[in-house]
Amino acid sequence: MKAFLTIIITLTIQISYSQSESFKDLYPENKLFKTLKVKRVVDSFYVNYPSASTKFYDTAGRLIGDFNYYIDTIDNPFVYVQERDTLYRLKYKFLEKDIYSFEKFVFNKVGDLKEYFECRNSYHGDSTVLVNLYLFEHDDKSRLKQQSIFRSWNYSEKVKERMNVKKQELQFIDKYDYSYLSSSKVRIVVAKHSNGNRIDTMVYNLKGQLLKQNLFARHGSVGGEQSGEYVNDIILRTYKGNSILEKWFTTYCFAVKSNGDCFERKQYNPGGKEEKIIDEKGLLIKKYSFYGDNSKVLTDRYFYLFNK
Repeated sequence: MKAFLTIIITLTIQISYSQSESFKDLYPENKLFKTLKVKRVVDSFYVNYPSASTKFYDTAGRLIGDFNYYIDTIDNPFVYVQERDTLYRLKYKFLEKDIYSFEKFVFNKVGDLKEYFECRNSYHGDSTVLVNLYLFEHDDKSRLKQQSIFRSWNYSEKVKERMNVKKQELQFIDKYDYSYLSSSKVRIVVAKHSNGNRIDTMVYNLKGQLLKQNLFARHGSVGGEQSGEYVNDIILRTYKGNSILEKWFTTYCFAVKSNGDCFERKQYNPGGKEEKIIDEKGLLIKKYSFYGDNSKVLTDRYFYLFNK
């Protein structure tokens, strides 16, 4: 296993999205939005124009409103309550004023997120209640050392303020153990799943920009349509000026020999890619998708309103 892991890291370094990247999105504060005093972001979906989504932020760079349509102002923004090392976020329904979700963020002494709890009503509008619990451990350099995930898709109680749900009441989903490697050119993060079937690998340049990600599974799903052996969901990023080009595809073994070697390696969705355009402030302003002939089409355009 050690030799096999070395091959993944030093030779292929193939990578795709994992819990390591999505973990960053759990932090309630967007530091760039806080610095730039972003008040509102409108995403205009050109692929289905003139639909749009609107998000609102407070002066701390925290999300206070999220709508799947265009809106100028909000009457009942998300409520944040800070108590020592814990931050609570309450979301209410837009019209009825009933509570929609309750979230809890618990931080350690240096500001690392060590627990995230969410309890919310189903997006489908029924009585189903979803509960998520993430537990994190960090090393002395504030690097993620371990992540554990617990969940209930149909929790027995209704959403309310200051809910106290124990992890024993939830289903254990997965645990990730992280290790770190570095060289003069790149930094590598490896996350091993508790079941031993999956390994996530992320490669960054010295600026902290993600270059490659690979989600490897000894046995896994290919495009949600079929299963395969030695599945690698791969994303590659290149940076040029204000452009970020992202390509993604999947490689897998269609058949495996009795000795474990790959009999026939195939590739799924080899042409998937997207381009993001960033302005001089670091804000995402455009997204492009690509056709099979490599021509591109504008799919998203972002507009920002700032606090004075």
